[in-house]
Amino acid sequence: MGEERPRAKTLGKRLVLPTLFITSLATQPPGIITGLLLIDISRTYDVSLGVAGQIRTLSPLVSSIMGLFMAVLALKYKQKSLLLAGLLFIGVSSLGCAFAPDFVMMLIVYSLSGLGASMVFPMTQSIAGELYASDERVGAIAWISAAGSFAYVIGAPLISFLDGVGGWQLAFLAFSLPVSLIGFLLAIRVLPTLKKEQRTQGSKVDYLEGIKKVLSNRSAAACLVGNTLSMAAWTAILLYTASFVRQVFQLSTSYASIYILALGILFTGGTLVSGRFVNRIGRKKIYVLSTLIGGIFLVIHYNLSNFWFSVAAGSISCVFFGVRVTASNNLSLEQLPAYRGSMMSLNSMIGNIGSAIGAGIGGLILILYNYSWLGIFFSLFSFMAVIVIQFLAVDPIRR
Repeated sequence: MGEERPRAKTLGKRLVLPTLFITSLATQPPGIITGLLLIDISRTYDVSLGVAGQIRTLSPLVSSIMGLFMAVLALKYKQKSLLLAGLLFIGVSSLGCAFAPDFVMMLIVYSLSGLGASMVFPMTQSIAGELYASDERVGAIAWISAAGSFAYVIGAPLISFLDGVGGWQLAFLAFSLPVSLIGFLLAIRVLPTLKKEQRTQGSKVDYLEGIKKVLSNRSAAACLVGNTLSMAAWTAILLYTASFVRQVFQLSTSYASIYILALGILFTGGTLVSGRFVNRIGRKKIYVLSTLIGGIFLVIHYNLSNFWFSVAAGSISCVFFGVRVTASNNLSLEQLPAYRGSMMSLNSMIGNIGSAIGAGIGGLILILYNYSWLGIFFSLFSFMAVIVIQFLAVDPIRR
């Protein structure tokens, strides 16, 4: 490992970090497309919006199941190989979605994007951990994490344009597919193939021991439950807000994409800015406050009849959910320092489960009720997360 890191410092200034950034970004386009153009997809296959929303239920479930195997696969195969395989899954999924003949096939091929994402994102962080020294690692991981929200900033207007030219299918072909292929080619060319002895040593037994340690620790388990609930709440904005403003306020796809772009910028800003005061105020306090405020403005967003007030409430909610991400990840990371790998693997997996729960329940609410009830139900997820974190979680840094 000592031989690789000097090389990483040189390459990191040129192409390694941009490559990891792009490969991480490649996991996002399928979700942005289905979020922004869910109405159009439902019309294409003549299904209700609630049924179409189940596209985002199966994919996180597949990703969660795959997450259980990733720790074992990471010990048997090289990180670069798993990263490349994940990017291929995303590419195949994008191609399949564009040509899916019916909704069932769309459901199946879209789920491959979740499979790919569960391989790509943890491997980008793992590779960064191997290539960068500790003083450089924090900055590298920050940029890799920022790729997700940055994808919304560039993706929302581009997807709107492509939809106007050739429909939502073109968005998969001209945005999601090329990004995954570019990431694939860059990864082959730029990323070094680490030798097995350079990687973190471990075994299946060690990994299972880590899971047991996490689940048996009340505070760590509370962080997992809180993340599930808060991710379910965040899905209300992530998946359904574009359809909400299009249907309720008759906003065009172009203007809806501008709104999504603005939300992406606000979320990114909340994520980055919160890092400046999380250490001073405390991870748990920021987590609780941001989730509480985000949930309050979430229910306001979906229950206001005035367009500008509703958009303002949604924007504020988005900022505080961005703040929550930084606080949540930092709080989870500090729970069990000896088992950080297991903790963060479970944290990622549980986040996918929360997204699946949110997408599924959201679709059901829209089938049975309306957007007003959607806001009420999803805000309850936020409030339940606040209760769990406040009374069961501990901030180890501020005991």
